[in-house]
Amino acid sequence: MSISPRQTPRPRPSTFLLLTVVSLCLLWHFVRLVQPANLSAYEAFLPMLWGGLAALLGRRGETWQRKSFWLLAGSFCYLFLRCMADGPVSLRGNTADIFNALLVFGVYYQLAFGFTAEQLKSYLRVLCGVWALLETVLALAGLWVALYDLVIPSLAGSNVLGLSAQRLNLFFYATITSSNLTTSIALACVGLFVARRAVSRVLYALAILIMWMALGLTATRSGYLTIGLALGLYLSLPLLRLLRTHTRVWEWLLRVLCLALAVGFVAGAYFALNATIPLFNDVQANVRAQAEEGVETLAPPEESDPWLAEGAEWLDPLGAVDSVQQRPLQFDSHLFTERQYIWDAVIRYYQEHPSDLLFGLGLVNPLEQVMVYLEADYEYVHTHSIYLQVLMEYGLVGVALMLLFLWRLASASLRLFFAKDRPLWQCALPVLPVMALVTDLMECFLLLNCNYPALSFTMLFAGLTLYMAPGNHDLLPAYAKGGKHEKAA
Repeated sequence: MSISPRQTPRPRPSTFLLLTVVSLCLLWHFVRLVQPANLSAYEAFLPMLWGGLAALLGRRGETWQRKSFWLLAGSFCYLFLRCMADGPVSLRGNTADIFNALLVFGVYYQLAFGFTAEQLKSYLRVLCGVWALLETVLALAGLWVALYDLVIPSLAGSNVLGLSAQRLNLFFYATITSSNLTTSIALACVGLFVARRAVSRVLYALAILIMWMALGLTATRSGYLTIGLALGLYLSLPLLRLLRTHTRVWEWLLRVLCLALAVGFVAGAYFALNATIPLFNDVQANVRAQAEEGVETLAPPEESDPWLAEGAEWLDPLGAVDSVQQRPLQFDSHLFTERQYIWDAVIRYYQEHPSDLLFGLGLVNPLEQVMVYLEADYEYVHTHSIYLQVLMEYGLVGVALMLLFLWRLASASLRLFFAKDRPLWQCALPVLPVMALVTDLMECFLLLNCNYPALSFTMLFAGLTLYMAPGNHDLLPAYAKGGKHEKAA
């Protein structure tokens, strides 16, 4: 029997209130972007809210009946015990990991369970629309300030909107900006599947185009590749449904065609996004040339001022142009952008300290111990691979817990993505987690202490995928045959 949401006659006000509060937790990301005054004081009370939401959602969805729930609960307990093992200072210093684990495991993962398919579809319709709108406005602002060579700081003055180091930052460093944009484009694609009206689809397509242009200016190659994978998988869904209806082709061949389409989009997206950079630079040069017409250039400094004459570049009143720098593929040591050095350092450390392999190095500056084995003059804040990062911090126990959960997610994703009797919007749910997990082969956007949108939506859509997937494979044996779960409409 397949598992799906329970059918309720009419949504209660408590349902709307619960979904609204969870949505506000997700949208808190945009509050953190601008860094208003006393932000940390407000955020100190949020873990209490998250704990209450986790308890309500767990009771509503009866998630204790699921294997994936116990894997996440075991991961949370292990995280807490690992921090305790490093002493009270570590426990106090790493509360962000614990609280964010409570949020993403307890709230976002559990959200899907206990609601009907129609309620979840309506919820995604609103959530994807609001998120895509806010991220599109932010992308438009970034394109505007980059075009006119401007900079807008956040309220706290620490984050910058504009070009920095020849790459676009939207209040985050370029690679994090790229992760936020790829996540938002994926959400807009889901919005296309759940939209009811043609005008909504047109607006989603326009939002995708704007965010696509901004993504190109981040010059983040990993983002280029993974958004191509996501778009290829999204497009293969209606194509797969069409081929099944009008042709008699073996199922395995259809799946191979889907894979080929995704690979083609990976290559196409990379070259298309790379091509946006010289186009933008040409437009920026033309805009600047028009702005300089009629502006009198300042006279060069007098020779009597040696500092200005020798050490500084004489600029006109409009300031220096910071064009976006293209980053083509180089099949040498720069292919992985020097990530291979930190990967090698982690491997070398464990080769000489195998006793640390079981439980890892903990969360107290683990890179300080690894950097000794670094054979290059680079600085790293993480290992640039979430899988190596988990191995370094939590050891084989942590990696095993993560891989067991991902195995359940992968199995459910394949069943749901290729399901013949499910709506397209449900089949599209696994794409975002797949995109994020592939990206984090070379990145660390799923770090708990950061709680970037990639992590939040990965756990949200992981719960949706496990809930919507055909079959009762995620239920514990005692509940799988109980008959309490009804089929989705």
